[in-house]
Amino acid sequence: GDVTFTALVENFSASRDWAKTGIMFRDSLSSASSHYSMYLTRNKGVANQYRTCTACSTYHAQSWFYSPSSVWLKVTKVGNVMTAYYRPASSTSSTWYQFGVSLSMVNIRSTGYYVGIAVTSRTNDGLATAEVSNIQLNRVCTSESITTLQCEQASNCEVGGLSSTCYYEGTMPSWENGYSYDGSFVASVLDVGSNLVPVNCEEGNSAAAVDRTTEKFHCDRSSYPSEVPGIIATPSHKQLSIVNGLRLYNPNQYAAGDPTEFTIQGRIQPGSLVKD
Repeated sequence: GDVTFTALVENFSASRDWAKTGIMFRDSLSSASSHYSMYLTRNKGVANQYRTCTACSTYHAQSWFYSPSSVWLKVTKVGNVMTAYYRPASSTSSTWYQFGVSLSMVNIRSTGYYVGIAVTSRTNDGLATAEVSNIQLNRVCTSESITTLQCEQASNCEVGGLSSTCYYEGTMPSWENGYSYDGSFVASVLDVGSNLVPVNCEEGNSAAAVDRTTEKFHCDRSSYPSEVPGIIATPSHKQLSIVNGLRLYNPNQYAAGDPTEFTIQGRIQPGSLVKD
């Protein structure tokens, strides 16, 4: 979806004129990555810099006439079009001033990119120190399968951290570390305390048949020979989760027990319509 990232640079100290700090969107963490950035420099004013393709040249537009000690910065992403803004820190107005170049950054894809606060001293002989506050990422969610709460959790780690749906890499809950397997998803929604309830099966010892346990899920269909069997899984944290994959482990090398097909269903809140 569309994204707006804002931050207040309260103070910035460095020795080099072109030392800078500010907002950066980038395609990857490679040093040659495409990026679109809005900075406050030490002595060259505010600056908009961008690299439109991997390993190509970085271009910039800057102002030497406006060189504040603190400033609000904002970058918006509407589709693939990136636009930079600034606002004086002392201003009581809500007006933002567009700055630099608004352009399509096709390499910064909506399917995945990095955004955050960048800082560089522009020298190996000294450090740059930035004091940045009021950092906020707002995202417009377009999928009907994502609720406002989920959008906020995915857009703000301070909120998302409460339910473990948003976290900084390196501080994931231990049960969400994932395993070495192929696929794009990296975390298990079902923690060890999750509850599983069979559907159209005689209930067996299956309530804890989730990752990192040795429990098995049993489905005795003797009383339900023609109904489609299933499982209702409820994470113990009771938070909304976005599921995009399913892993099944077949116990005891029993190939005949492999499902020939399966469907993932869910709903965004209790009592709402269940959807595939």
